[in-house]
Amino acid sequence: MKNLIENHYDIKCIAFIKISNKVFRIKSDKQDYILKYVDNNINDSVFAHLAVLKNNRFIIPLKNKIGTYLTKYNDDYQFYITKWYEDEIVLAKDLRLKYYLDTLALLHNESSYTTKVNQGYFEESIEELESLINDSKIEIDNYLKIIEKSDFRSPVEWLYLMNNNRIFSSIEKAKEHLKKYKELVKEKNVLRVSITYQNFDYDNIIVKENLIVGSEKCSVAPPLFDIKDLFDKSFDNSMNLSSFLNDYIRKFKLLDYEIEWLMILIFLPILDLTGINEIEKIVNFIKTMHHISCAFELEELFYEKEEKKEEFNDFY
Repeated sequence: MKNLIENHYDIKCIAFIKISNKVFRIKSDKQDYILKYVDNNINDSVFAHLAVLKNNRFIIPLKNKIGTYLTKYNDDYQFYITKWYEDEIVLAKDLRLKYYLDTLALLHNESSYTTKVNQGYFEESIEELESLINDSKIEIDNYLKIIEKSDFRSPVEWLYLMNNNRIFSSIEKAKEHLKKYKELVKEKNVLRVSITYQNFDYDNIIVKENLIVGSEKCSVAPPLFDIKDLFDKSFDNSMNLSSFLNDYIRKFKLLDYEIEWLMILIFLPILDLTGINEIEKIVNFIKTMHHISCAFELEELFYEKEEKKEEFNDFY
């Protein structure tokens, strides 16, 4: 590895410190770097797209001697190298989340554009959403049947029974928004896309340096997928996600059909009753219920914005 790096970069390696199976810190004669292995299906254009934007909050890898951001390692992996950045170890999650959403708003505003699609695109999206709703309902129904047949019920199973109506109401909400989505896209032939990050992790947000790492998963897609990605990965019962999203919505306006699409996805319960013991199972189930509560709060947030917009239009 030392020879491979020195042959492809102007870096004299002194030592390697393993951070994880795919991430290493490189000690060099000048400064420290990070080396990260990524799958071979990652394309160099991901970083090229980010490099041309004015938004300089995403860390772009160093180019190697042949002018690419990615360097082949073997048949399965390639790697990229960036400078090493320090951050506050105990920095509060709320500060990281606020900075992240502000960065997403900038990214989406700067990179968004509309592209023509045939009607089949939205028809396929409807079929996929219907399938997700049906699969979610089947999973919930099956688990309920198992519990009802059981002679002995564990604490987490009792919790499930007590919250069953709330879980089913979330599925019904997804169906409700699907109906609205169908109406909004039935004659639509354009799609708004932007560069999306879709790799949320609190550890990727370096607030001290005003930077975000882990941009190898960036892709061109509808911007709502970044909110869905955040929604699924930022569970924290102590934080109200909708209050943080309010600022994002103010800076980047989601379109009507995007809101309905997003609502369908976030109202699908992420049912997690796994765990090595009963306490862990209960904690995971509480996260499931928190996810549903956040979905209802986010719905209120979006529709409150719509009501205010309608009141403004009526006034004028």
